[in-house]
Amino acid sequence: MTLRENFPDLGARILSSVALAALGLTCLIIGGGAFAAIVSAATGIVAWESARMHLGEGGRRIPLLTAAAAGAGLLLILEFDSPLPGVFAAAAGLLLCAAGRSPLTVISMVAATTAGLAGLAILREQSGLLPAIFVVACVIAADIGGYFFGRFFGGPKLWPRVSPGKTWSGTGGGWLLAGCVGAAFWSAGLSKAHAVPSALLVAACAQAGDLAESAVKRRAGVKDGSKLIPGHGGLMDRCDGLVGAGCLALALIIAGQTGILGFG
Repeated sequence: MTLRENFPDLGARILSSVALAALGLTCLIIGGGAFAAIVSAATGIVAWESARMHLGEGGRRIPLLTAAAAGAGLLLILEFDSPLPGVFAAAAGLLLCAAGRSPLTVISMVAATTAGLAGLAILREQSGLLPAIFVVACVIAADIGGYFFGRFFGGPKLWPRVSPGKTWSGTGGGWLLAGCVGAAFWSAGLSKAHAVPSALLVAACAQAGDLAESAVKRRAGVKDGSKLIPGHGGLMDRCDGLVGAGCLALALIIAGQTGILGFG
């Protein structure tokens, strides 16, 4: 099988990934309002995608309102250094504007996205740039490893009822590449030695976010959140791993245990 047959969307996927990574990394380095703005925009887009999937025609009328609710939530996050006001603001906005079927699935998606991405924003502001870059790098490595190892080696499916395309080989490849990120940080003297197992923990949480999002899509009967990003589907399909890892970061922040990541 040729490279083109094995990776039919590779060109579009690489170009989209580079553009998204450049934007995200720039805002992450700047921090503050710039990073909050991109998190707010991402949350609003995920709200729109989820509404379209689960609220039918009613969902088509609410993209601007959900984006506004997400933006208000992010302003509250910056003000209080906590994701909870943002979660409530986004959920309240959806309750007010959703129509058609029950909006509970949409609300849960927006709440999880807001909390996860807010966890990254708060980690950046409270612990500095390096831990935030470490988490994001581990998520990207796990995604790349999962994609290439899964396509090359195939084999038994991880959880076919939820995500038919994911394999155990892809899972192992994602964890391996994430572990290499942890080893690279340690070797460069940027982190402590336990950054290596911490990288595996981040990768596991990223995969949990990916599987959760896959389950939501399966329930809605769609393959992608939208067609917004060439080669990737929707923004929801790109944020799922970050949301899972961000929820881990948020839990560590609340517990006062961010040192588990291998920094500080």
